[in-house]
Amino acid sequence: MLNDDSLGRALDALWAAGLTQVFAHVAAQALEHFGLLSRFVPVDTSSFHVHGAYEGHPQKEGVIRITHGYLRDHRPDLKQVVVGLLTTYRTALPVWIQALDGHAADVKSIPQRVQAYVDQLRAGEDTPYIVADSALYSEENLHILSTVKWITRVPERIARVWEVKAAMAAAEMRPSPLEGYRYTELGSLYGGVRQRWLVVYSQAAYERVRRAIAPPLECVGAGLGAIRLCGPACSEPLTTFSETQAFPQSACRPECRSRSNLHPSLANG
Repeated sequence: MLNDDSLGRALDALWAAGLTQVFAHVAAQALEHFGLLSRFVPVDTSSFHVHGAYEGHPQKEGVIRITHGYLRDHRPDLKQVVVGLLTTYRTALPVWIQALDGHAADVKSIPQRVQAYVDQLRAGEDTPYIVADSALYSEENLHILSTVKWITRVPERIARVWEVKAAMAAAEMRPSPLEGYRYTELGSLYGGVRQRWLVVYSQAAYERVRRAIAPPLECVGAGLGAIRLCGPACSEPLTTFSETQAFPQSACRPECRSRSNLHPSLANG
């Protein structure tokens, strides 16, 4: 018989079993039945702001904290909750959904979320490639996910990124089947974890940067590490990042302000 008592018992049973885990098993069965399983699983995070005081209470296990956090909704006056998602590629159907504290940080929550999802996969089930933004990429996270296959973007806070950009020239990279792109593969052992980096050059991205710093110039380009655009003779481009850093702004003459000598290797998209 369906009434408020039976509904309450069902909700209690779901809570005891773990809502996230129950959802993951149901979603996996549905995706398998309809042939929608994917080798790639993107990770995403959304936030929902709420109205009301939501005064703090002693933290209980399994209960999220509604509080101020990273302002995805651009409402600093409101508290929020965060929802962590893993979805299937192309269909974007969720395979894992988890409520998190309003101040949960991606750099901490993403590896925990991924590891929890992988741990609940059935024995013999292939582990998919996890696709995430640069919040995943840190030495600590790479060690946590050392047994997981992942794809991410290496953030520019990693010094090695700037070294690669300084040494790489677009003309030396392989042409891509996609028009306007070139690429190079590099090996890396960052954090002691073996990985493959794919360095991509985009002609369209380079053109956007070039137009953004078109005349008039002040001899210091916006972005790309505040790159100086003209050489000591005001006639030759600075082709490496180290040269741009070493070249003094005071050496620019007024006629430099109408020139743009940004080297393509510094605009890898």
